[in-house]
Amino acid sequence: MEGMELNNNNVKIKATEQLIKEKREKKRERENQLSTYSIKLQSPVMESFFV
Repeated sequence: MEGMELNNNNVKIKATEQLIKEKREKKRERENQLSTYSIKLQSPVMESFFV
């Protein structure tokens, strides 16, 4: 049983690391979208396409 317990903890740690990685990727995507959006807003020619 102790072996199972240890294995279970490893799985939990891996799952947590995966969650953290996914959150970081989502945050990076959101920041990229925001910076792209602000660039679009700064360019008057592009503005007409994206409004």
